[in-house]
Amino acid sequence: MARITHNPAVKLHTPLVSPVAGTDNLPTLPQITARLLDALAKPNIAVSELADIIKLDPALSLNVVRLAQSNAERSSQTVSGVADAAQLIGRDAIAHLVRWSSTLDVFNTFSFCSPGDLTDFWAHSVKSALLAEGLAREINYHDPSGAFLAGLLHDIGKLLLLSYFPTKYKLQFSNGAVDEEPLVTNESLFDDDHASAGAALVRRWRSFSLMADAIHYHHHPAEAVAQAFPLVKVVYVANLLATADPLDSAVFDRTDVRMLEMSSERLENTFDSANSAFNELSADLGIDLATADTSFTKTPASYTDAHASVTDHVRDASLLGALAHSLLHAEDTNEALQLVEQALHAHFDVDRVMFVLVDSSGKTLEARGQPAEDQGKLTIPLSATACSPVLALTRQHALDSFGTNKGSDYSIVDDQIIHLLGKEGMFCIPMIVEDESVGTMILGVDKADLANLSGQKKLLDRLSRCAASAVRQLQSQRSQGSSAQQDSLQSVLALTRRTVHEINNPLGIINNYLSVLGKRLAKQDVAHDEIRIIKEEILRVRDILATLARSSKEASVSLIPVDLNAVLSDLLALMKEDLTEHRGIQIHSHLSPSLPNALADRDILKQAIINLLKNSAEALPDGGNIHVETSFAPEDGSVHHLWAGSSNNRSGTAQLIIRDDGTGIPETIRSRLFQPFVSSKDGHEGLGLSIVHTLVGQLNGTISCDPAPNSGTQFTICLPVENS
Repeated sequence: MARITHNPAVKLHTPLVSPVAGTDNLPTLPQITARLLDALAKPNIAVSELADIIKLDPALSLNVVRLAQSNAERSSQTVSGVADAAQLIGRDAIAHLVRWSSTLDVFNTFSFCSPGDLTDFWAHSVKSALLAEGLAREINYHDPSGAFLAGLLHDIGKLLLLSYFPTKYKLQFSNGAVDEEPLVTNESLFDDDHASAGAALVRRWRSFSLMADAIHYHHHPAEAVAQAFPLVKVVYVANLLATADPLDSAVFDRTDVRMLEMSSERLENTFDSANSAFNELSADLGIDLATADTSFTKTPASYTDAHASVTDHVRDASLLGALAHSLLHAEDTNEALQLVEQALHAHFDVDRVMFVLVDSSGKTLEARGQPAEDQGKLTIPLSATACSPVLALTRQHALDSFGTNKGSDYSIVDDQIIHLLGKEGMFCIPMIVEDESVGTMILGVDKADLANLSGQKKLLDRLSRCAASAVRQLQSQRSQGSSAQQDSLQSVLALTRRTVHEINNPLGIINNYLSVLGKRLAKQDVAHDEIRIIKEEILRVRDILATLARSSKEASVSLIPVDLNAVLSDLLALMKEDLTEHRGIQIHSHLSPSLPNALADRDILKQAIINLLKNSAEALPDGGNIHVETSFAPEDGSVHHLWAGSSNNRSGTAQLIIRDDGTGIPETIRSRLFQPFVSSKDGHEGLGLSIVHTLVGQLNGTISCDPAPNSGTQFTICLPVENS
């Protein structure tokens, strides 16, 4: 094995090549791509299983982590490795990257890199990763998975330089796959060495500073590296051992290899384990390192140019096809826009995006997207023709804020949008489908990035049309859904009217017998409160049936002061025995003694609460806990709710929380939970919560559904209060 020594001529500085541009074009080992495509064909494949395959390839791992970093920064989450990154971006984003990689593999975009060279590069990277992880565990380093990723990416700068200097660098890349010493020497001919180029790439990511250092210093003098933090030493030693001869045990006694203060025996055991794991991986992927083809073939320039053009076309089609496929499964407009934003970040490296969509009035653009989320409702009138997003939409062609193609008056709104995006300027692309204006896609850009985006204007236009088509389709479905919902409610009303008469008969008989029973027990002073509550409930059932038999236009609601705590106490007393003794459910009530009276209809309020308690009980088939809480929420409180009905200005609300510790409700269902016939439970009609939503709306209240703090589901009702 050649011993690596530091070459003073090598420039270890911030590289002149862009540390990001071109990273999505870096080659992936075809065997990895094929394995991922097979995995993605399985409908129920777990993201963790995909991550286990992705982490075996440097280029894919790089792009998954790079994409996840943008999401992590916005959500204050931490990404320490490929597993975290994959979970954060999700299956659809992974599918985008894999389809992109498969296109590159099919057309062999890295034609100047022979299969043998790429295989040798992959082998050295994965060996280094396995060794780094093993060494990290041996020295009790806190993040072995981070060490694995650092080892995997320590030579990623080689691929980056190869993408920039394919002709000049391919010989050094080929030699470097066998013996890295000539590579380090010859890199002095270029503006960058692979260590500094790779480090600059990783250093852009929050919380990856030490990993960037490990990549940067892995060819520094051993005596300098020995004084560094552990991860730098781990990657340095892993890189040395990755090229060691398995039969040469003397390597484990070398001073530079022993800088981790591990014994020769422990080093050799770690080396053997990593080699064994690598051999198993190679065999599993069908990679035969002994017969890898390391020959080069000369390709005519004309063919290369045509090949590049076809590849660009297929790349664009692949991107748009993958995006369109994902958009087909979007539940709503917000999810569709998030998918478009992910595609923009993954393939154009644009990490600040805002959308402005034409609202239902057709006179205003309404802002969507992360930069606008914390600013309340931001709107731009379509009459503001000096504003770039409006101008781009009316002219139906892309505009930028740098004055290259706008040619209109200055707009303060433009400045405000640019400030929200946190960039030097913006690039506005109209979202149009079949001559219908849907909105404008606004990309936050720095001036240095403008030329690159302008050069991809055709692709961006196609992407914006794809996004516009999806948004219009989802808006149309929402409109049709509202009509279908009304039809469903009318059908329920008709069915109810046919059954009300028959149900009233047995209720009358039960009520009469309760009256007789009450008189007989009067002298014994037994169960008076219980009988009173039961009679009230039977009368309430009659009123409910009468109300349901009338249309919403016929029904009238009178809101009077109601003691919410008293209503809850009666209902819990009535239901507690069944829930506690028969279902194993514990009821925990925390009722505020200073709660003001709510303005409500007592019977409607009872009906809503019973439905919610029943829903929570059904979520606990094996028992559990239901918490019932009341409190007063001032008008300026920080809780946000889904409005179930209109409201006047109030100084505060009476707040009721019903929370269970069941399995919870999936997000895909929770967003539609208050629609008729939507349920997360098998065998249920899905009417209870839609009824609750309607009832709370009749009380001029609000209702929301959120995940409970630990597990389960929490429903929150807010009602107007007396004298507010």
